[in-house]
Amino acid sequence: MEDILAQMLDKGIKPGTITIAVVAEACVEKRRLDVLERLFEKLRTAGAKPDAMAYAHAIAGFCKADDTEAADKFVELMREDKVEPITHVVNALMHPALSDNETAKAIMDDLSKNGVDPSVTFMLLVDRYASAGDLPRLLHLIETWKKSDLRIDLYPYLAAMNLLTKTSKIKLARGLYADVKQQRLKPSLALINSYVEILCQGGALEEAARTVEEDVHEGNEEVVMSYNILISHFLRLRYLTEAQETLKRLETRSRPNVVTYNTFISSFAKQGEMDSAVSTFQEMKRRQIEPSVVSYSVLIVGFAKRMQFDKALEFFEEMLSASIQPDSIVYSAMIDVFAKTGNLARSESIYREMREKKEKQSLVAYNSMINAYAKARQIPQALAVLTDIAEDKLKPNVVSHNIIVSAYARAGDVENALLCFDAMKSKGLQPNSFTYNSIIDAYGKAHDLEGAIEMFEEMSEENVPVDIVTYNTLMSAANRVEDFEMAVNIYESLRASKQVKADRITFDLAQDAFQKLGDSEKARKAARAKSRLRNARGSRRMRD
Repeated sequence: MEDILAQMLDKGIKPGTITIAVVAEACVEKRRLDVLERLFEKLRTAGAKPDAMAYAHAIAGFCKADDTEAADKFVELMREDKVEPITHVVNALMHPALSDNETAKAIMDDLSKNGVDPSVTFMLLVDRYASAGDLPRLLHLIETWKKSDLRIDLYPYLAAMNLLTKTSKIKLARGLYADVKQQRLKPSLALINSYVEILCQGGALEEAARTVEEDVHEGNEEVVMSYNILISHFLRLRYLTEAQETLKRLETRSRPNVVTYNTFISSFAKQGEMDSAVSTFQEMKRRQIEPSVVSYSVLIVGFAKRMQFDKALEFFEEMLSASIQPDSIVYSAMIDVFAKTGNLARSESIYREMREKKEKQSLVAYNSMINAYAKARQIPQALAVLTDIAEDKLKPNVVSHNIIVSAYARAGDVENALLCFDAMKSKGLQPNSFTYNSIIDAYGKAHDLEGAIEMFEEMSEENVPVDIVTYNTLMSAANRVEDFEMAVNIYESLRASKQVKADRITFDLAQDAFQKLGDSEKARKAARAKSRLRNARGSRRMRD
């Protein structure tokens, strides 16, 4: 290819623009961009200038290869050759690697001035602005499109409505939706659902329900999606009656699906109403709607959080019997369940199964296994899970390390707790309040009050927020080495703080310190403060 053109040029034969464009296209298809660059140089030297189509192929080819430097060079060459833009050139220039949104807008304006058909370029700009989240420019583009001779379609409206779901700007969404109808476009289900979502986010649930009733005319299966959005938001606001009424309206038009029931099950579980969650689950099965992994996951996690391990195990076994593959959420919950019931071997078995099946592995499940080992005081095995995480192409997070730091702290092993602490920072992980509290606890158990205070001061230097656990742990460290004056100073510092409130443990530690110092009056004050706190909490529980 290169040789043939070279021979033509040597013989004084200038290739035509069509020939050059075809060769440019072939070079791009074969990914011979090096050849393309040399050919353009030879052609321009010989006075055989490439045309707009050839430049379009070249620029697009370099963009796809992420060689923005070469693409930029060809843009400059095109300008030097005073090549008039055509749609293909402009579309190539629209590549995000070559131009920001301002440049893209300028290119679009140039295109219009040159009388080039902008239909394809309009669509590219829609994609560009949508992917960049640039709603103002996208809305401006829609207005420009409407003023042109081109017939606008739903695509830009859908892109804009999707962006609006992230902003909850109801007024803007209403205007956009009204505009769709004014343009005599039929709203698609995707557009309607995005609009309904925005209305629901803004609290206009009745309007959202009317929109679904009036505008959704799709088939039985598709209409369920719209009603599921309504049900989800009613339940989010705890409007159970309205959610149930929406379900009844859905049943007059279609059949609820597994997502519908999962939404109810999840809502009940979040509110701790596990009996209602289970009855909804059973109703779903009675209606011959197959439960999904989410159905079981919500129930298993819900029971596990409420320490009803027997019920969690019951649904886990049922899930396996139904040949439904557990996801990482279920694996994590069951690793925790078996660890808390003293069956570490079963936790290990589930963990191994999860790794073997590689079922959308999540760090949460690995952290559950680390925690299981840490609670069993098997720190070497917990560390081995960190190695597993790396082998499985995941990265340990702050929680992963915090569990191990805490395990060392409970054992009073300051040295290893600090090694893990330093390892976190070397990996770019920022220790948080829990991390520092654990290190302070480790120092306290090692009777090293100075070290504990240093960590407390470091928290301030690193802008890590202190909490009541920080103060309590530091007071405990001071009491442990019988530095009761320091414990009292920490207590008084806490009481002077407006950001952290003392709890029952704080008052117990303070009372003990005051008694040891022989200050019975302040010890009684601490005891009374603890009593008032207990009574206030009791009153709140009665009101609830």
